Amino acid sequence: MFTMGLTNFEQIAIWAVFAVAWLGLGYAVFLRSQILREDKGTEKMQEVWGAIKDGANAYLQKQLRSILPLIGILTIALFLSVYVVPPSPEALERFKNLDESAVRLWIGLARAFAFVMGAGFSPGCRADRDAHGSGSECACRLGFPQFVR
Repeated sequence: MFTMGLTNFEQIAIWAVFAVAWLGLGYAVFLRSQILREDKGTEKMQEVWGAIKDGANAYLQKQLRSILPLIGILTIALFLSVYVVPPSPEALERFKNLDESAVRLWIGLARAFAFVMGAGFSPGCRADRDAHGSGSECACRLGFPQFVR
């Protein structure tokens, strides 16, 4: 196996994190399917859910318009940061077939891409909440039973 200079403990830790991530995704799929099996609720509950969804979508659109310029600025700053701090000797060794300017370019692109991916998958992004309409009665029964009539 290609180890990139990792100790056995580090390799095991990386595989353990990978396994826990897959277990977490499996659990999320299980919870999603459990919620989607539940009843949507009464007509009034669905009407209230529609109003809540419209308000939440308006808020998220405003939030997105506010944060996108900052994400763009930070992405550019992360890309250019590799030109302020030179690549480490380890990075130069890893990409020994490339010259230093090409290594800087690749590291800058990788940093920017990783940041954009992290920003795109961070909490606050909408989940698959439209697939079934709402958690309605199930959500009320699980978390707010006093509102279920």
